[in-house]
Amino acid sequence: MSTSQPLVDEYLRALERAARSLSRARRRDLTSEIREHLREALPAGTSDAEVRTELDRLGGPDEIVAAEVGPAGRVVVRGRDWAAVFLLLLGGIVLPLLGWVVGAVLLWASSMWSVRQKLAGTLLLPGGLLPAVLGLLIAPTSGSLCTGSSTSPVERCTSTGPSAYAQAGLITLFVLAVAVPIVTAVVLVRGLRRAETSAA
Repeated sequence: MSTSQPLVDEYLRALERAARSLSRARRRDLTSEIREHLREALPAGTSDAEVRTELDRLGGPDEIVAAEVGPAGRVVVRGRDWAAVFLLLLGGIVLPLLGWVVGAVLLWASSMWSVRQKLAGTLLLPGGLLPAVLGLLIAPTSGSLCTGSSTSPVERCTSTGPSAYAQAGLITLFVLAVAVPIVTAVVLVRGLRRAETSAA
């Protein structure tokens, strides 16, 4: 049988979607095993009715994945997966620059997240909360400068520091520098929680 047959292709695509909770390696092995089985079970010239019968005998993609995930095949969220989230968020503060880089490496080495989630964790979380902390440390402060003279008892004071508009912009940037890393970290944690729930 040619596995380009539409019914088989659709079944394998559904199996790929159902197996997202598995690690990348196990997902690849499972789909390859099912594809090879169908190639042997459905020789060239097999009718659509016979293909459907074989697919029904195999069971739905969700059933195959449920049988694959068991006590011995449970998806385990490892400590380094949690460490990746922690280091992405706070690693830049604990170990400036290096901590966040280690978190990014752990993120991409893990099979718990999709490529989209990894991109979000990397591009939306550069440095984690470190930029916000640095912003607090170097933020300009406002004050006043007063001048006077011996001929005039009245002092003239002028304010120093950023204007009201500049202050509003700085506050907005600070809020974003705090909110974006936290929201991104929550998304990554939810990905881990879903993996644990799917494997339970």
